[in-house]
Amino acid sequence: MKSLGEKAFSLVEVLVVLALTGIMMGVIYQLYLNMQKSALGQEEVVELQQNLRVAMDHLTVDLRQAGFLVFRHHPPLKSTPHQPTDTAPLILNSSCPSGFSAPLGAGASVRQVTSHSFRLAAPDLVEQYQVGDPVRLICAVEQRQPLDRLLYVTGRDVAGASLTLEGFAATDEIDYRAGDVLVRANAVYPGSISYFLKDHELFVRHSGVPTQRVTVKKMVGGVLVNGLTAFALDYLLDDGSWREAPTAAELEQIRAVRVVLEGRARTAQGEKTRALSSVIALRNLP
Repeated sequence: MKSLGEKAFSLVEVLVVLALTGIMMGVIYQLYLNMQKSALGQEEVVELQQNLRVAMDHLTVDLRQAGFLVFRHHPPLKSTPHQPTDTAPLILNSSCPSGFSAPLGAGASVRQVTSHSFRLAAPDLVEQYQVGDPVRLICAVEQRQPLDRLLYVTGRDVAGASLTLEGFAATDEIDYRAGDVLVRANAVYPGSISYFLKDHELFVRHSGVPTQRVTVKKMVGGVLVNGLTAFALDYLLDDGSWREAPTAAELEQIRAVRVVLEGRARTAQGEKTRALSSVIALRNLP
């Protein structure tokens, strides 16, 4: 029971407190929404930076391998546009666009047989190949094929580090040496690797393999939220000069490629742009 001198809150005081509490909660909620939008926007920027890095890593690996086992007879780069597109892509020459290759661990003489076993340099190299894979054998020193023909894997012996290849003719007489290279290949020699930018995404196409996305854009309601906006190349010649689009006569003079990738991400604070550039030296030079 309250004493006569004790006072309670009036209705007006209660309403004022509730109003102030509501205002404070509204401010806190708005701050929370702003922080959430900022965090989501930052995620888009981080995702864009990751896409740029993934694209650059792919290009770096393939450009360094351009001309692998073919550079004595073919330039590392076959097509050199300044801004590659699906109709005018960057094209690299390679004996094995798939990236799978293995040196022979011992020489072998093929004499009037249709199949032959080859020992590789290490057992784990056998695991790169599956029965049915098309392959080519390349002489590493001359960078040529003693037999200009696709061969096929018909047997695997991981413990013995050997593969059995079929596709020789009964009239073939060929000597292979230790260090010659077995590459997983396709019907076209040399093979090719193509890169191009289309609809804010970077694509790669290996000869004999369907085109694949390297990066993936994000669209919301037809608006670009995250994606690449530019893919530009410049080429360093052996005289130290740079070219945006070298001529066919200059292909063998190219020593490095400057790659510039740009992208855009939409955030609560507006559009953010990021760029990544790198100068990539060609390793397989004539």
